[in-house]
Amino acid sequence: MAQKGQILAVNPSFSKLLGLSPQIVQGKTLFELVTNPPHQVKQYLRNCSSSGEMVIGALAWTTNNGETCLCRCEGATVRPSSPEFPALILLRLKQRESASTRFILLNKKIDELAKEIRLRQQLEEERAKLLVQEQKARAEAEKMNRLKDEFLSTISHELRTPLNAILGWSGILQSKNLDEAGLNRGLQIIERNAISQAHLIDDLLDVSRIITGKMRLQIRAMELLPVIKAAIDTLKPAADAKNIRLQSALDPAASPILGDSERLQQIVWNLLSNAVKFTPKQGEVTIVLQRINSHVEIVVADTGQGISAEFLPYVFERFRQANSSTSRSFGGLGLGLAIVRQLVELHGGTVQAESRGEGQGATFTVKLPC
Repeated sequence: MAQKGQILAVNPSFSKLLGLSPQIVQGKTLFELVTNPPHQVKQYLRNCSSSGEMVIGALAWTTNNGETCLCRCEGATVRPSSPEFPALILLRLKQRESASTRFILLNKKIDELAKEIRLRQQLEEERAKLLVQEQKARAEAEKMNRLKDEFLSTISHELRTPLNAILGWSGILQSKNLDEAGLNRGLQIIERNAISQAHLIDDLLDVSRIITGKMRLQIRAMELLPVIKAAIDTLKPAADAKNIRLQSALDPAASPILGDSERLQQIVWNLLSNAVKFTPKQGEVTIVLQRINSHVEIVVADTGQGISAEFLPYVFERFRQANSSTSRSFGGLGLGLAIVRQLVELHGGTVQAESRGEGQGATFTVKLPC
């Protein structure tokens, strides 16, 4: 470009930018192709020709279709002015984005940034969830370990107590210093403690079978009435010893059902045994058998010590006892109700516990399909 703005030569990129062929552009002046005021163009050309360094400017060019293309200009003198020849200026153009283009690019950047922020938030949320899950899993594992430790302490205590009585009385009987009444008393104590220990071991074996999936039922058509009466007869001496009124309301029309008579008797015995154990003297235990629509209900209610609201959701869980210390008032491993629930569910039924709180008794309801 000459010093006064005449365009001497252009490259293909310039022609493509404005949509004009080199033949059309060459020979025109800068003032014909830009929309800037002439004084601005003259000043820019003067700056380019007089400066020994690149001069930055901005020119608005008119394209072939009449649109305006705003470009960043970098002008530099390639031949200084002399008396013989005018100065030659090299002008390099770089198109600037329009406001709409910049807005689109800005929105794109914002969308990308928002996407990255959301991704990071998701990762943080997932990390927080994993941390909470890991903490819960650790707390649950620690709780289960603690419950197992308590259970092992309880089982060793419960197995040792009848064993001590058996060993103690065995030594006394071997001394042969007892009369007939003392001998009979000693044998009764040994038998009672042996039966107690056998029950504990049976509960442990049942839990083991349930956990390993080896519990098998002998399902057949059976009557519930004799099963419940047999459990009542077994526990009546224990109830009489505490002056507990053991009442029953058994509907003969509630039978027959399909089930395992031995395991159903175990269910009733466990519920009645618990009721008698946790009911104080002069209390009352009631068992009801009735048919309701398509199922049979066995309800065992007592006026005993009840169940706290905090412990009620865990009453059927293994290794859980409201008082797991070895100094508690009542013996047992705390497996009876867990076995009840598993046996009831194996029969396709449900069992639930209700209590208004400590000291207000408890009610257990077993529902079995007819």
